[in-house]
Amino acid sequence: MMVLRNLVKQQVVNAFESIGYLVESITYKHVTLGAYDPTSDTVATTVQTFTIPAVLVQFKLTELDTSIIVQTDRKCLIPALSLPITPTENDQIIALGRTWNVQAILGVPGASFHILHTREV
Repeated sequence: MMVLRNLVKQQVVNAFESIGYLVESITYKHVTLGAYDPTSDTVATTVQTFTIPAVLVQFKLTELDTSIIVQTDRKCLIPALSLPITPTENDQIIALGRTWNVQAILGVPGASFHILHTREV
């Protein structure tokens, strides 16, 4: 089963390479929150930055509800093998000259790629 899962993940990478005109090179910022320091009233953060391929797509009109998903939100599709960490809701992407916050992680069976609900900052 693991061999098949790895094969599917590699095929997703190959598919992204073959649709090159749709793929953007994005900056992915993985933000890890640390401990709260009551003396300075701050929370320490660690940021890891990755440059990876991704596709930004609009949500379908039937998915828009104007409270959770708004018209300017995007789905960010990332091959799992291109991102060496597990995405979290604290993360950001920089694409098309704009910054987007990760609002939610929308999984797919087999974890072959990440679907992220993003919102422009």
